Amino acid sequence: MKSVLFFLVFVAALAAEPVRAGDTIRWGGADNPPYHIFSGPGADTGYSDIVRIFFADRLTEYDHRKVKMTLARLMENARNGEDYCYCNLRRTPEREELFHYSDVTAVTLGPRLYVRKGSPILDMAEHGTVSLESLLDSGRYAGVAETGRSFGPDVRRIFEKHKSSVLLQVCPDVAQKFEMVHNNRVDFFIEYPFVLQHYVKTAGKRQDLVPLGIAEHDPYVLSYVVCTKTDFGKRVIERINEELRAAKGTPAHRELFETPARDLDENSRREYGELYGKFLEMN
Repeated sequence: MKSVLFFLVFVAALAAEPVRAGDTIRWGGADNPPYHIFSGPGADTGYSDIVRIFFADRLTEYDHRKVKMTLARLMENARNGEDYCYCNLRRTPEREELFHYSDVTAVTLGPRLYVRKGSPILDMAEHGTVSLESLLDSGRYAGVAETGRSFGPDVRRIFEKHKSSVLLQVCPDVAQKFEMVHNNRVDFFIEYPFVLQHYVKTAGKRQDLVPLGIAEHDPYVLSYVVCTKTDFGKRVIERINEELRAAKGTPAHRELFETPARDLDENSRREYGELYGKFLEMN
């Protein structure tokens, strides 16, 4: 009788335990093509979706769940110690305080400054690159970019210096920025090439814009998988790194790196292929 009573008390105690995410990796992501695509005919084909699926197929000891959320919400959850992972995030000092980082999962072309054909800004460019600081110091041009995006510390410093010349909007979609330049409301916008080309392709638009490299930004950007800075997040990142290293040089590993190039022109795709080879040599 005592043993039965003990068993019932034990079961009741287990039932009272709080539910934890211990065996489930919750993958955060906003519905923002071409990074994450949550619904519609292209669901789960986003650039970050491909990375998530790559690891979900290999980390079979865990259950995997997608959770729709903004990056700002993800960071707030991380500050509260809640376990989430996120694909293809850049390093920043603020983020490194909140997340464990994996090895590099992607290399992409850095952001570009897009202008109309015939824009006088083109006269300021040298070898396809323009100084954003010189452009804004001239006082003749205004542009638009998305607040909260990581364009690097130098570009962010220039944004702060020229607040009246750069319209920083909360999550403006690519279509809005595209139309603002075409309609002469601003002189330029800043975006990553693969993001713009995805929009042009899916919306059936003609690009008709000239991309310029930004002198104050590296030509390439490294991305990583991150998980909240907890013991659970650390274990997940360790497993992610194991799988990354085991897959190195395989077609599946190469796809992780080249997915951002799928909507780009042939020359850019060839550049990605060469870049992948260099990455393997360095790593």
